[in-house]
Amino acid sequence: MEKTDKKFMFLLCVLVVGIVGLSVVVFIAANLVGDQDYGKSEAQIALAKERLAPIGQVNVAGAAVAADNLVSVQAAPRSGVEVYNSICMACHDAGIAGAPKRGDKAAWAARLSQGKEVLYQHALNGKGAMPAKGGNPALSDAEVKAAVDYLIK
Repeated sequence: MEKTDKKFMFLLCVLVVGIVGLSVVVFIAANLVGDQDYGKSEAQIALAKERLAPIGQVNVAGAAVAADNLVSVQAAPRSGVEVYNSICMACHDAGIAGAPKRGDKAAWAARLSQGKEVLYQHALNGKGAMPAKGGNPALSDAEVKAAVDYLIK
């Protein structure tokens, strides 16, 4: 090896040893500082545990579940106007992809001649460019039918 190569290797070794030594010093200092008790009261500790507690739990079918842990959530059914304004109007107000516009008696006449049940089935299951339930599978059948009734008024 040449003299410059030996000098480079020496400096590289010194640098690596220095970084490792500094890391050890920082690790020891962090452990010393982290192990200190900062005089937190029991109330503060309890409050911290409460803040960090999970907000729910997963219940597996067949497992015993305490009755006080069960929460039943049911949203009230939305009216036809609410469903129309939140989903249907996006296409039926502008007539997008051939969607008949609300209030256009001529456009609805041929569809109404097939009967309301056919309209309900098309709204529930989709037809052409319109997806089932207008693209919102969370809607109940009653909500979709109410939106159809509002739309054909």
